[in-house]
Amino acid sequence: MQYHALSLAEQVRREEEEEEEEESIRSSHQNPPRPAPSQNLKKSRSHFQAGLDVTVLAYGPTPPVPAVAAHPRITIQALTPPPAALGRLLPRSLAAVARTLWAVAALALASLLTAPRPGAILVQAPPSLPALPLLWLAAKLRRAALIIDWHNFGATILALDLGPRHPLVQLYARAERFWARRADGCLCVTRAMAHELGGGAWGGVGAAVFYDRPPPWFSPPPLAARHALLARLAPALEAPLHTPTDWAAGPPPPPDPKVGEPAGASVTRFTWQEAGGGGGGGGRKGGGGGGGEGGSAAPPRPPGLGSAAAGAALPTPIPTHPRPSRPALVVSSTSWTPDEDFGVLLGAARRYDSLAAADPSLPPVLCLVTGKGAGRAAWTARMGATRLTHWAFRTLWLEPGDYPALVGCADVGVCLHTSSSGLDLPMKVVDLFGAGVPVLAARYPAIGELVLAGGNGLLFDGVGQLTEGLVRVLRGLGGRGGGGGGGGAPPATTGRGRGGSARPPLSLPPTSPTGGYGDEPPTLAAMRTAVAASRRVGWAETWGEVVAPLLARLAPGLGVLLPGGPTGRGGAGGAAAAAGTRGGGGGGGKSSRKGGGGGGGLRAAYAGTL
Repeated sequence: MQYHALSLAEQVRREEEEEEEEESIRSSHQNPPRPAPSQNLKKSRSHFQAGLDVTVLAYGPTPPVPAVAAHPRITIQALTPPPAALGRLLPRSLAAVARTLWAVAALALASLLTAPRPGAILVQAPPSLPALPLLWLAAKLRRAALIIDWHNFGATILALDLGPRHPLVQLYARAERFWARRADGCLCVTRAMAHELGGGAWGGVGAAVFYDRPPPWFSPPPLAARHALLARLAPALEAPLHTPTDWAAGPPPPPDPKVGEPAGASVTRFTWQEAGGGGGGGGRKGGGGGGGEGGSAAPPRPPGLGSAAAGAALPTPIPTHPRPSRPALVVSSTSWTPDEDFGVLLGAARRYDSLAAADPSLPPVLCLVTGKGAGRAAWTARMGATRLTHWAFRTLWLEPGDYPALVGCADVGVCLHTSSSGLDLPMKVVDLFGAGVPVLAARYPAIGELVLAGGNGLLFDGVGQLTEGLVRVLRGLGGRGGGGGGGGAPPATTGRGRGGSARPPLSLPPTSPTGGYGDEPPTLAAMRTAVAASRRVGWAETWGEVVAPLLARLAPGLGVLLPGGPTGRGGAGGAAAAAGTRGGGGGGGKSSRKGGGGGGGLRAAYAGTL
């Protein structure tokens, strides 16, 4: 939802570029073919006019991404959280009711009174209640269009705890269908979801399919930026988790001149940097403590959608290289919710560990699980109690500015999301693809709209197929023998789906030039090539082709610019408001105004929880 705010605040302008094109055609008497709209959008992304003012009503405490926090046309109006004393003073059930009533009052006060008058309200669902009825009322009273951006269905999430036949689940489902029919427009994230919304149970709700795309700060970072981040995160990565032994605990091996690493080089477990580096002060020289000097800094924080991705260019890059026979870095992002079974990853880690102990072509694995949630402590304890010799877990929570860079350091991502509805797509996979990282994803009905088995990743059912996928993409990493995964996995990793039914073998892509660290085996390199092809169309282009026309039709007073030019320029004071649920809120419980306004600019606003 934060990316919607940025797109509204940074409206793409094409008029000047089109005039230059026409003048060139007239002067040269040529008639070249006209570029496609998406190509025009890509060309003109560096030309932004002052867009819409956007107000984001957000619950904390997680801060928004830096691009949102720093944008001059985005106001973050934090909703006051319920007092922590409610949980101490009231029984659990009454405290839950009190928190809900508090949230209703906070959102009602903001959307009806304190937020600027909007021209459109964009709300991401779920959660659907109490946001949808409150924002429907705000839209009616303030004469704004209401647009719901469906990312899943709240009733199916509630059913994970209560069961699908529970009266509260049934009531929630009826409420979602009721309010969906009363919106002025809808977006959704998959074709499967659009089909469901258009069915009889929902009353034929029409929804435009808007696939999530990564913002530009999710991009493959250069090796120097990876080195800097990994060096800075060394205390967390080197702290032991497993007992009694943890292969990744402690500092990395010192530079080894026998394999081309000069004495005095700055090293992490994955990279080494030539003398004078040090990863921005965080690297180790000669394997000892203390950082070197003169290293490239970590990737800069992105100012907005129109800027280059973090880490895309370093001012004075220091030659950095992958370490010979380095370990593999696997990343899995999570909210530790019931629809992600980490028992599958833990089981695959045990199987891979035993295989790697007997197969020198399989690298040891450092698996970073990022995110926070109610289940984190319990799963961290289970991971730490697992005896492993070639696999190590670490659970981390990263600041928004560090997360894109860490994702880009991974060799492969693992997604355990299975979707409560079977109809949504995990944003974590979109982020991984943006960073150029292939994904092994749990199979469910809609995931094929994002992960193409044998192309940009692999799909798995259960522990066996996840183990098989890990073996096939990681075998031969770092110059180890047996690269490319040829010959398939040993019989012990034969995939079986849940319930014991046999599954077809995983399909693999053809080989292609390597990417990433530059030492990938052919299978992984081919996947990186496929991921790079899918990154050619980004968030801004897709937003301009799907969301901008919807806003222009439903709220013409906003003056939303379309790929073909400006549409419906309204007078000053026109407004858009939106409510969302993704990413971080406006932390600290304070309302922060970031400049904006001047010159009679049009207004856009967001209401809800980011």
